[in-house]
Amino acid sequence: MHDGQSIQSVVSRRWRRYLFNNIDGNYFENTFVVQNPTFHEIWICYPESGVAHPYWCNMALVWNWTANTWSQRSLPPTSFINQGIVQLPGESLQLTYETAPGTFRTTALTYGERAYQPAEPSLLLAAPADTASASSVSQLLRVDYADSTGGAQTGTHLEREALPVVNGQAVDANSIKYVRGVVLYVDGTPGATFDVYVGRQMSLSDPVTYSGPFSWVHGTTQRVNCSVTGRYISIKITSKTDVQWSLTGYDLDIDVVGRY
Repeated sequence: MHDGQSIQSVVSRRWRRYLFNNIDGNYFENTFVVQNPTFHEIWICYPESGVAHPYWCNMALVWNWTANTWSQRSLPPTSFINQGIVQLPGESLQLTYETAPGTFRTTALTYGERAYQPAEPSLLLAAPADTASASSVSQLLRVDYADSTGGAQTGTHLEREALPVVNGQAVDANSIKYVRGVVLYVDGTPGATFDVYVGRQMSLSDPVTYSGPFSWVHGTTQRVNCSVTGRYISIKITSKTDVQWSLTGYDLDIDVVGRY
């Protein structure tokens, strides 16, 4: 980021190292950057190394300039993304009681919202056909519009590694912790299902070993029980449910059990 005179990096050393360790060395020239102004984001789209079809970009590092946070998201094999006013063929400009899918109780939509925003840009993704790639049909895909990609249900993956566990007034990075349960705080439609994993490491250089999945049904499950011991604790939540939801927080039933 620059103001015309000085330059300031917005990528932390960890994310910068992650990007350069994972970008494919043979196809790095396919990397590109796109702005997603609706969500205050910059996407760095790149071909990931070590995958079966690394020719096109299949991953994106996402910087939110409002919150100054970084995340990542997977992409279908993508040659380019651009922004603009997008109206798909046959798309209704206004959702009504007659045109909205589902029922009043089950729909994830807001009545009266506009599916087509005449003054708000969307991202349109170009997924080329390639006999050597995962797709044999060229597609134009609208981003952040529906719950599926090319007709396939889109999954959600949330993960936090090496949680800073506080023992007293200080973060305790050396003691062994024991996790016996997890509670999720979710806003969304009752019946949404999630898989919860609890991970452990004895050293930050070790890979995370996850226990699970432990099933969570929103509106029914009050707690999932587990038995995980490690020096560094991680949590992962995945879902392929076809409803809108948001995770507002979680609690771990955790004890510090010793040094070794």
